[in-house]
Amino acid sequence: MGEMRERVLRGELYIADDPDSAAEFGRVQELLVVFNGAAPGAWDERDAVLRRRMLRHVGARTTATSTALGVTG
Repeated sequence: MGEMRERVLRGELYIADDPDSAAEFGRVQELLVVFNGAAPGAWDERDAVLRRRMLRHVGARTTATSTALGVTG
């Protein structure tokens, strides 16, 4: 892990165009496509993406959902 990525994880200022940070950003963007593309009732699939591949450290009773935008008229 590079210095800039370590700074990110510590909450410090960092240079955003670092190769490690760019690779992590790309990885997470791909996972967001999987998460947001899951069927509305596919809670197990979404949970697996979050817990095993994206957040890694999330509480057992945590629930995350994608943003739902609707138009009413």
